Amino acid sequence: MPRVDAPAPPAASHGDVQSATVPPGTVVDAPAGGTHGAPPDGAAPDGAASDGATPDGAGSDGATPDGAASDGATLDGTGSDGATPDGASPDGGAPDGPAPESSGPVPAHADFQVPGTAKTIDYVAYQETLAASVHNADAAEVMLGKWDDGAPTNYVSKAEEGGYEYFSLGDQWGPIMKAQDLDMADMFASYNAPFLDDAIAQGKTFHFSHDPIGDTKSLHKEFEYMQGRGYRYDPDSMTATAPTIRSGD
Repeated sequence: MPRVDAPAPPAASHGDVQSATVPPGTVVDAPAGGTHGAPPDGAAPDGAASDGATPDGAGSDGATPDGAASDGATLDGTGSDGATPDGASPDGGAPDGPAPESSGPVPAHADFQVPGTAKTIDYVAYQETLAASVHNADAAEVMLGKWDDGAPTNYVSKAEEGGYEYFSLGDQWGPIMKAQDLDMADMFASYNAPFLDDAIAQGKTFHFSHDPIGDTKSLHKEFEYMQGRGYRYDPDSMTATAPTIRSGD
C-alpha cells in the first residue's frame, strides 16, 4: 500500500499559548513577537495610556519631547497651558515687588523768595504764616476793608457776620514783619497778593467794608491789584466781580 503523509498540525495561535491544562504557577514562554494583549492585572503597559494613546508630555517611546520638562511644563518659563509660573513675569523679567528704597537724603524745599527782592523766608515759616492769614477759605465770597482800630465797622467783624473769606494776621502782623525782616511792600507781595490770587483764580466776588477809591494804604493796593486782573468795581454796592466774556469776543 502506498504511504500517505499526514497533514502537518496547524500552528498554535496566540490565544492557544496557555492551555487550560497547564498547572497554576507554571511560566509559559510566549511565542516570538511577544504578547499583544494587556498584562494579567489589566494595567496599561509603560509609556501608553489605557486607551492606547500616548500620554501628554511623552513621546511614543515614553521619552519626554524636546521643549518640555518632565513634569509637563514648557522650558520657556510657562506651563503647558501657557500660564506664567508663580514668581515670574511673562516677559522673563524680575517678578513684581516693591521698588528699592532711596538711600539718599530727601531734598529740602527751597526758601520762599520775596518777589522783587533778594530776601528769602524760611520755607516752613512762610507756609505756616500764609496758612494762618487766610480765614473761612471755603466761603464763596471775600470781604476786604480797613481794620478801623477794631471798631465795629472793621472788615474782620463784617466778614465774620456775613460768612465771607478774609485775610488777616491780627496782632501778629508787626512781629512777623520784624522776624522775617520785611517792610510793608514785602508783606503785601508775600502774603496779601497770594491771598488775592487764590480768590481771583476761583472767580470769587469781593465785597468792601470801606470804599477803596481814595484810600492810600493796603486797601487801595488790593483794589488796584484786582482791577489789573479784570475785576470790575460797582461803587453803589462796593462790590468787585470777576470779568465776564462779552458777546462776540
